[in-house]
Amino acid sequence: GLGVSITIARLTGASSFGHYFVGVTCAEMLAQVAGLGLQSSILRFIPVAEQSRDERWRVAIVRAGTLIPTAIGLLLAFATYLLADPLAQAIFDDPALAPSLRIFSLAIPLTALINSLEAALRGSNRVDLSTLGSDVGFQLPKFLLIAVALFAGFGVTGAAWAHAGALAVSASLLFWFVRSLTPGLFGTPVTTCRMAELWQQALPVYLTRLLRIFNGRLELLLLGAIGLSADVGVYAVALQIGMVGAMLTESLITVTIPLLSGAHHRGGKDALRPLVKTVTRWCLTATLPYYAALVLFADPILLLFGKEFGGGSTGLLLLGVLPLLNSAAGIAAEALAMTGNARLNTFNSVAYLALTVALDLALIPVYGVSGAAAAVVAATFALNSLRTAQVRWLFGFWPLDLQIGKPILASLAAGVAGYVARMVFGDTGNLVLIAIGVGAVAGTYAITLFLLGASEQDRHVIDAIARKLPILERITSFGRRSG
Repeated sequence: GLGVSITIARLTGASSFGHYFVGVTCAEMLAQVAGLGLQSSILRFIPVAEQSRDERWRVAIVRAGTLIPTAIGLLLAFATYLLADPLAQAIFDDPALAPSLRIFSLAIPLTALINSLEAALRGSNRVDLSTLGSDVGFQLPKFLLIAVALFAGFGVTGAAWAHAGALAVSASLLFWFVRSLTPGLFGTPVTTCRMAELWQQALPVYLTRLLRIFNGRLELLLLGAIGLSADVGVYAVALQIGMVGAMLTESLITVTIPLLSGAHHRGGKDALRPLVKTVTRWCLTATLPYYAALVLFADPILLLFGKEFGGGSTGLLLLGVLPLLNSAAGIAAEALAMTGNARLNTFNSVAYLALTVALDLALIPVYGVSGAAAAVVAATFALNSLRTAQVRWLFGFWPLDLQIGKPILASLAAGVAGYVARMVFGDTGNLVLIAIGVGAVAGTYAITLFLLGASEQDRHVIDAIARKLPILERITSFGRRSG
């Protein structure tokens, strides 16, 4: 995904990249609107249906969770296509944006379907198939199609068609996987008497799910609305680089969501405590070296996209804090949603949205990209503080504990190594500097963590991974003998 952004930005410039990203953002936001929160219901109730061996209930969950969002997505796509010209003119004051909006309207139902199919696979504990279909099956075709479109001279319009085509490939692959796991998807008769359970879970979670796509993107739309097209491109690049820091955290959370529902169903608060604490620590452990590298190499990273993006380092450093804030809260929001406390997430969402809009209106007209980044960081800090306090109130523990001290020490050592690399190799060119500097940060961080030693829970996970990777098994065996 980052490779796609670099390709578009370098070949079309900041303003055209801003047009592309506005189209993607509108499609993703409307797809979340179409979802009605049903993805959360799929994630919560498929594990319960499997534990109860109720195949009819499982089929009903998958049918409702995919057909309803797709149907609503089609209606929103039709409306977007018809209203592309007035939307481009009235909201963004940019008539040239209308063709992209029309093409991206095709992405709305496809994205809504993909979100539901992906949730069905994750709820069935098949994250491998979910990743293959939604990430590999989307990003690889997207990169290839966009590269061909841009080098053939089709510009942003060609990139938009390529995006829609890659979504169609991903949706087809995911549907095939879901169909293979649910043989009775089309033939099994189901009862609708339990559908109220889906909506009781889905609707309170709805606003929370919208936040995942609105987080940072609302600011992007406001930048476009006040006529800062170049700033939209710079902010979009900074936002996407910031998302890189959340990759492993999102993976951990994705794997854990269905486990939360199953653990709470079996053992209540006592079963949740070790799961929430361990995953939260892993999330922050995965994010700390990313931010250390970002602080040291923000300017050369931005210059990879082109000289027009060189002034966005302040916004990038602020947006880079988002993964840290979300990691410190860990899976607090998911723990609330998967344990029958979804209404708290609704309250949190309303408070977050109100604070975000107020900060956006106050900061963006004055400070542009930096103001947009500062607004979303401040609102996210408030939201995650509220979530962690609610976990403490409901379950009697904080998501973080003192075991996070080792990753913090390792990140400080990694920062020193990265700083030395920047001083020594500062004149070697942006790409070489980034490769050496990030390598120094990552290597020092990993070695320091290894020397500090892992906790018993972490050791179980490392040993399980080592059994899959022979080279890692030899390293961990050496570490145990040395100890």
